[in-house]
Amino acid sequence: MMSSSSFKCGCVVDFDFVGWNNTLRNVEIDYCPRHKAADAIYEALKNLVNEIAVMGDVGWYNEDGGFIRKAQAALALADGSDGGGR
Repeated sequence: MMSSSSFKCGCVVDFDFVGWNNTLRNVEIDYCPRHKAADAIYEALKNLVNEIAVMGDVGWYNEDGGFIRKAQAALALADGSDGGGR
C-alpha cells in the first residue's frame, strides 16, 4: 500500500507499506526546488560570509539590518549549533 505526505514547501514523501501489519518497506522523498538547492545555498552563504570576514572591517555590512549576523545565525542553525538543541 502506498501513502504520500505533501508539505507546504512542495516536498512529497512517499511511503510503501506491505503485509497484513503494514510494515514500512520503503520511503522516497521528492524534494521541492528550495530543498534540492539547500546544500548549494548553504555552501555559497558560508563562502560569502568567510570572504567578507577576511576583508576585515565589515561594520558597514551590518548597519542595515545586520545581514552578516543573520547569515551567521542561519549557518549556525543549519549546522545544528544554534543553541536550541535537536
